[in-house]
Amino acid sequence: MPPITAQEELSRNSNLKKENIDYLREWMSKQPHLPSGVTDEQLILFLNCCQHSLEACKQTIEAYYTIRTHAPELFGNRNPQSREIQQALSILEIGLMPKTDKHGNLILFVRLSDFDANKYYCDDFLKIFFMVQDLILLEKGAVHGLIFVVDMKGISIGHLTRVKLSSLKKYYMYIQDAFPGKVLCTHLINASSVTETFMNMSKPFLTKDLVEKMLVHTTMGTLYEYIPKEALPKEYGGELESVTHYNQYAIKKVQDNREGLESNGLHQLLVYADDVNMLGENPQRIRENTGILLQTSKAICLEVNPEKTKHKIMSQEMRPLVEEYRDWFEKEEVFRVDESKRQGRAKNAGDVFGVEGSFKKLDID
Repeated sequence: MPPITAQEELSRNSNLKKENIDYLREWMSKQPHLPSGVTDEQLILFLNCCQHSLEACKQTIEAYYTIRTHAPELFGNRNPQSREIQQALSILEIGLMPKTDKHGNLILFVRLSDFDANKYYCDDFLKIFFMVQDLILLEKGAVHGLIFVVDMKGISIGHLTRVKLSSLKKYYMYIQDAFPGKVLCTHLINASSVTETFMNMSKPFLTKDLVEKMLVHTTMGTLYEYIPKEALPKEYGGELESVTHYNQYAIKKVQDNREGLESNGLHQLLVYADDVNMLGENPQRIRENTGILLQTSKAICLEVNPEKTKHKIMSQEMRPLVEEYRDWFEKEEVFRVDESKRQGRAKNAGDVFGVEGSFKKLDID
């Protein structure tokens, strides 16, 4: 799915005003430490998550760029092909459901596919989670809200000992003060005593509002009170395909055969719930690429139906576009705060994430 445009956003949201976008852009231009060149689409996200309050937007914009600047371990080096990210993806599944809840909120499932705690690295897990959030907002835009469903199955004390409290604090601080979307609820399912320990670790970093939005479920019955079965994966008693089926990164193992794929002119695979688009320069290469896909996908238990696979000839001009998200992550890292230009005293990570730090207490002109 291509990124949504500002024009599409304006046409579908009557509450969105072009003059508010222009106002925020003008305000940012007067804050020398904030990045320039922020897109209308990004400003629309801020307006949506702040319910179009311009003052609240200023606070969120300040928090968004400052946190991303001072937490490079979570928001830097986000090349999807890096060893760290590929390793994390090998033990993690994240699936965006194709159906919303009855209020129109998107539902995002997160779970481990490998329970070996020695393979779990907290910062890499959070980095991927933030990357997925970015892509959802990039493609879906100013959505009503997001529901996170985190399956706690397989999470042990061993995993919790590898959780960095500093990173956990940064995660909650970002979600509470800076995320340009609306996280309406986080459901922790298949809860155990480990879940209680995790919640106790989290509570010092949670506002009262976020505590109320984190719900723990020991049985699926209580989850159904919030999310209907028609919007849940089948392994959780729902009517949809499995989380693995919707996991946008389930085909990452295909990239293990990257050399073979690239030698045939393939640079990206576009995966949808019901079909696969194969890109190539000519029919012969597309046939060869399809064979590689079918063979490699079996190794990760990914069922590909050749009859539903679409084939598209990829021109030379399209090549720069097929890796747009990797390029997007690289370009996104330019949008950071320049502390040397901040009016007043420059901030460091200690100022931002210290005990006294709270973006809600900042004075924004």
